[in-house]
Amino acid sequence: MNHDTPRKILLIEDNPVDVSLFKEYLERTEKVKTELTVTNLFADALGYLGFNRFDLIILDLGLPDVIGTEGIEYLKKSIPNTPLIILTGCEDPEVGMNAIQLGAQDYLIKGKFDAFLLDKSIGYAIERHKLYLEMKNINLQLTNNIKQLELTNNALLNSRESVICYKNELETLRLKFAS
Repeated sequence: MNHDTPRKILLIEDNPVDVSLFKEYLERTEKVKTELTVTNLFADALGYLGFNRFDLIILDLGLPDVIGTEGIEYLKKSIPNTPLIILTGCEDPEVGMNAIQLGAQDYLIKGKFDAFLLDKSIGYAIERHKLYLEMKNINLQLTNNIKQLELTNNALLNSRESVICYKNELETLRLKFAS
């Protein structure tokens, strides 16, 4: 990401204390300018996402209008090209692993990260997601190339069979006229 272009982040968090801390952490690590949009409801976030493009979404798992991982699943299905970091107050490692398995790039436990870790998590999530999308695109291209090669191979096999058939017919005609 170009350091002159602000990274656009959507923070979906309903706790004003956590929002303030988040903003403070971002201000401390202004290596890359950040344009932060904050909403406290998942439904409002969907409205923002309908009209704006974000470089990253940070989603709290404890919102009043979406339960647990439903928000992750919905966001990954509806906007798969935007990386996602999960915020949770739960220290259970399974919650974080589940978030990653559902497509989040990272998860942060509230009260267990600082400005440095937040900045690192945001940067890595954006870069990791770019690499994921590139790999996905390359994989799609390879799949299409394989299909094209299979079609070409089948056409060549059919052509070879046609040539053999014509060769046999010519040989039959040659033998007929030779006798």
